[in-house]
Amino acid sequence: MKVVIVGGTGLIGKAVAERLQDRHDVIVVGHRGGDYRVDIHSADSIKQLFTQIGHFDALVVATGQASGRFKPLMEMTPQDYYDSLNSKLMGQVSLVLAALPKINDGGSCTLTSGILNEDP
Repeated sequence: MKVVIVGGTGLIGKAVAERLQDRHDVIVVGHRGGDYRVDIHSADSIKQLFTQIGHFDALVVATGQASGRFKPLMEMTPQDYYDSLNSKLMGQVSLVLAALPKINDGGSCTLTSGILNEDP
């Protein structure tokens, strides 16, 4: 299988890539490194990524929380929430929507969670 791992240079993504690389063709995508680079805040960057990669069998999204806001609840502003949602949630949604036309029949998308699963 051809597996695309977005966030593949980070802690979780790197572990996923290492686990899959012996059995699959793994493509590592990162913000600053990897086989390809993408800015998950940019629809153009995401579209360009999948145009370059072409068709594939599985997408794993293990992007980090680089622009998420970590503050006590009473200190959070609406902009803090927007930035956090745009970083993790909408980045993942945008990746999946752009990937759908490129995923082979029977393919899959797997979205991961990190620290926010434990400590929202």
